[in-house]
Amino acid sequence: MSTEIEILFETRKDDQRYNTSYPLTPSQWSPWLSADDLPFEDEKHLSFYIHIPFCQRLCRFCEYVRYHKVDEETEQRYLSIVDNDIANFIVSHDTVSLEGFDIGGGTPTALSPKSLFNLMMIMNDHADMISMPPASVTGSMEASFSTITDEKIDIITKTGRYISRLSFGLQNVNADFLKTYNRDNGTLQHAMHVFERCRAKGIKILNIDLMYGFTGQTEQDFDLTLKAVKELAPEHLTLYELRTNMLNGISTTDKEQLFRQYEYLYHHILDMGYTGRFGRNTFSSIGDNGLSSYLERRMLHNGSYKGFGIAAQSKSTKGLSYNIGKNPLKLSDCMKYGTFEGEGKQTYLLPPAEMLAKYIAISGYAGTFSLSIMRDIISANPLDVFHDEFAYLLHKNYIEIEGDTVSITSTGFSYYGTILSLFYPMTKA
Repeated sequence: MSTEIEILFETRKDDQRYNTSYPLTPSQWSPWLSADDLPFEDEKHLSFYIHIPFCQRLCRFCEYVRYHKVDEETEQRYLSIVDNDIANFIVSHDTVSLEGFDIGGGTPTALSPKSLFNLMMIMNDHADMISMPPASVTGSMEASFSTITDEKIDIITKTGRYISRLSFGLQNVNADFLKTYNRDNGTLQHAMHVFERCRAKGIKILNIDLMYGFTGQTEQDFDLTLKAVKELAPEHLTLYELRTNMLNGISTTDKEQLFRQYEYLYHHILDMGYTGRFGRNTFSSIGDNGLSSYLERRMLHNGSYKGFGIAAQSKSTKGLSYNIGKNPLKLSDCMKYGTFEGEGKQTYLLPPAEMLAKYIAISGYAGTFSLSIMRDIISANPLDVFHDEFAYLLHKNYIEIEGDTVSITSTGFSYYGTILSLFYPMTKA
């Protein structure tokens, strides 16, 4: 017998908008747009994230805010603004314990050596001002093979006390693919040299990002890419599905093909000695979850975080905010105020139902979510609030529940975005 939930599921199961993105459109949160700053007074633990938006090349598939690499003087002005924004935040939040410290982009290693050194100093100086034992935190920075050099590796390893993980975007090794999407990975020999240098200099964890979901990707593409991964032997490996609702002019394959591509990659990754449950996007050869501390707290534990830099996202228990530049602006317009947290910043003070939806969406990367975290967010038993949704999903074998953990099954993974959407507030509308 058809139920309301079953009908809703059927209407959404082929809709590509439902993935790990939430809200579906920015206007969906317009009722909760606030002129106030996002409050962090109740937070005892935080992660920091610094966004470096500069890239040597602008890959066509990237959904993040980024700009072509600029001159060193502009880099220095950008870092000075970030430095001031962090300092101003710490003044009134110096009692929090820092659980993670990631630097992303863009491409942080596109910075000049001088700018990269200054970035490491900014990170060290501010992390030292608040509680964060270095040994307990896996700090991570994004990099690219085309922009990192021996000199930059030396700068990171000598001065970046909190960086123990570097994450490299490989995505694909097919030359036609790279040309089509304006990407350059360099040679495998260069990549192997980079990894050897990083390890010799003390970087404990190296990650490789791969992408799937592009039309025209073949098993041969994946085989060649995985062969390169096997040569490099990163400790962490991350799979990203192309999310076309965040981009213009790029088409993706259908959900059935997405499932087949993920399944193909998954089994080959496990054959290479990595661990990770079916349905998640991070894998590890060293027995952990394949994540930096910042990403682990954010994805698995609904941790709060403060973002610095253009368009950086922040989250507390009260809502989310986005720094200047979330809506595309010229770099000069973003920098003219001397802060990335002034005019143009967007703050959303959200009700529990929206906070729950954001948590559920980001948990989609792990393929699991926690009943106790859901309960903490909505102050009610989720098994009661979402009784019909859980009943339907369990009946269809799309999820399983073991203790506190709800896991999307291999059967359900074909429709993981639709499953997540059943816990969004619009379900009840």
